[in-house]
Amino acid sequence: MKLSSKIVWLVASLALLFGIATNLLLRDTVQRYAGESARQWTASLVHAIAEGVARNTIDGNRLPVRRQLQRLVSEDEVLAYIFLVDFEGRLFAHSFDSGFPVALLPRLREAALGDAQLLHTTEGDILDIAHPLIEGMTARVHVGVAQQRLQALVDTARRDTLLIIVLVALPGIFFAMLLGRRISRPLQILSTQVQAFGQGAQEDLSPIEGADPEVAVLVDVFRDMIRARTLAYVTLEEREEHLSRTLDSIGDAVISTDAKGRVTRLNPIAEQLTGWDAGAAEGRPLREVFHIVNDTSREPVEDPVQKVLETGRVVGLANHTVLIARDGKEYPIADSGAPIRNQAGSIIGVILVFRDVSEEYRLQAELLQHREHLEELVEARSRELAQSNAALRAALKELESFSYSVSHDLRAPLRSVIGFTRILEEDCAGALDDDCRVHLRRIVGAAHQMSDLIDTLLTLSRISSQPVLRQTVDLGDIAGAILQRLHEAEPGRRVQLLRCDEDLTVEADPKLVEALLDNLLGNAWKYTAGRDPARIELGVEVVDGERVFFVRDNGAGFDMCYVDRLFTAFQRLHGAEFEGSGIGLATAARIVRRHGGRIWGEGEPGRGATFSFTLEESPDTLDGR
Repeated sequence: MKLSSKIVWLVASLALLFGIATNLLLRDTVQRYAGESARQWTASLVHAIAEGVARNTIDGNRLPVRRQLQRLVSEDEVLAYIFLVDFEGRLFAHSFDSGFPVALLPRLREAALGDAQLLHTTEGDILDIAHPLIEGMTARVHVGVAQQRLQALVDTARRDTLLIIVLVALPGIFFAMLLGRRISRPLQILSTQVQAFGQGAQEDLSPIEGADPEVAVLVDVFRDMIRARTLAYVTLEEREEHLSRTLDSIGDAVISTDAKGRVTRLNPIAEQLTGWDAGAAEGRPLREVFHIVNDTSREPVEDPVQKVLETGRVVGLANHTVLIARDGKEYPIADSGAPIRNQAGSIIGVILVFRDVSEEYRLQAELLQHREHLEELVEARSRELAQSNAALRAALKELESFSYSVSHDLRAPLRSVIGFTRILEEDCAGALDDDCRVHLRRIVGAAHQMSDLIDTLLTLSRISSQPVLRQTVDLGDIAGAILQRLHEAEPGRRVQLLRCDEDLTVEADPKLVEALLDNLLGNAWKYTAGRDPARIELGVEVVDGERVFFVRDNGAGFDMCYVDRLFTAFQRLHGAEFEGSGIGLATAARIVRRHGGRIWGEGEPGRGATFSFTLEESPDTLDGR
């Protein structure tokens, strides 16, 4: 049914329902008025005639009262009769032309004021209502209301009402027809345009002449919706094209399926490996396009797509899986499958990514060969290294024996030189002049210097060969003892020892650390000889999570241009004003390296020097601090 017809039917139905409801309401209202409101109406009538009737009743004038009652009944067709009972309860006057009806005698004797009774007569039902003539007195007026006459008036009013409703409804229906056509015609045009768009037409919705503002707004809404849908469709096409290009650009093969395991897409690599083109494979079960078996047993491998659909998780193929292409060619492959979910999280398909691993297998085989060859080389080099280590240990043992022999063989002549020189100085003291005595002292000094050099070289040699036995040592305590010995040797010097409050304990070899600090503090003591007071500082700081110890002085310092010569044996940066063999810092550097640490120096001529070093410590030691 058309919209205009629906509107006409709706208006007609509403008019009919309105007429029925109005008729029923009017009937109920009139009947309620006839029944419940009759007392009020008759009471008003009695009140209107009460004054004149009461006077005539008191005076006993019956004729005027009767004429007045007859006139009232003749003027109102609803009134059947009126009669008056005087103050003594006797009939005084009535409106009947003939005598007073016998049927009303009971009402004459028994009626109470305000009482109403329905009387059934040959002329129809009459409602008899009694009202006092004067409030508070016994005289009363009986009014008879003819029910059939009242009902006739009600029926006439109902017919008139229905006629009015029909006269009003007909123009309404006609107006509804016009309104329906006015509304439905633009909607029909809009429906035609929307259907044309749904069938593929690309034209925009055209304005509809004569359309109401609401319909025009609806057209605008549809136009915006169509434009948005067109834009979404274009965007979807662009995304689809981008997805296709992306899949085509991927170096691995890609197959997508729907939720039933049917192929929906293949990229070119997948077409190449499976031997199927995308058009022929679309809609086919994956097992038919993606035929995989175990390389060893040649048994079919479990369908990865089915496994993804069952578990909802990413799965991968087992090793040694072979893809058998449509032309029978075989490719060893590795792959993985992942579920495709919609916005609600439901699985709507599976994406399968795989690749040809033939080249990887070939490279792995070559790598295995190279690895075996490398292991052979390492084993050979290990044997050579073991032989070299054995030879080195033998050489070190021989060097130790040689060092002991050299030490013993060199010390004996030096002791002889020193001893005979002192004997010569004592026995021939009177025969020697001052120059001879100076020469003898120089001989003794050179011999002592040679002895010290031998001891230093032996110490340097032992440091390289003896094992590092770590234990907890306090660098502050060791430094204090060393400086105490130095001060006892030169009690006249004023030297300030500055020790930081930080923890200076470290896991190291006590003897080697003592030799390290002896060289560093001895250097500081020696090169601060010209300072009064001299200042020597021992401290520690944390740099990038590593503890760095340092010995700082305010002595002669050195030029940073020669910093690379600091820790080389027999290299000295100062002249004869400072004694030394040039081995002390080399010994210190070797001790630090034996502990896995680093050592470096910073200085400036005339402004002192700072020597910093680290000692490799165990993680437990570092965590404890």
